[in-house]
Amino acid sequence: IKNNMTKIIAIVDDDVDFSEWIKIGLSMENYNVITATSGKDGLNLVRDNKIDLIILDIKLLDMDGFEFAKICKQQYSKIPIVAVSGFFKVAEYIQKGYEAGVDDFLTKPFSYELLSVKIKKIL
Repeated sequence: IKNNMTKIIAIVDDDVDFSEWIKIGLSMENYNVITATSGKDGLNLVRDNKIDLIILDIKLLDMDGFEFAKICKQQYSKIPIVAVSGFFKVAEYIQKGYEAGVDDFLTKPFSYELLSVKIKKIL
């Protein structure tokens, strides 16, 4: 079993409190966590680090999360993306996400435990 410390998870979300909440949990599970508050900064993180998984908010200040996912999949195709949003109650958002290259979804609010299980399943 690989040590989680070798796994780098990027959180791309403009909600700093949300990112911090997820980061604390993932750090306690020994993941290496880096964060970005904008799509542009998130793409730079992905470019500059060997990211194993991205937790992506669909509503970013500078770009649509679906656009972010498309760019990531075009340039760094193997990185799995878990999209988080309050919008996934609507079926067409999930369809749009899959079309953009999102691998899994969580509807806000959600439990940390559910996110943790999804991450373990993907990684």
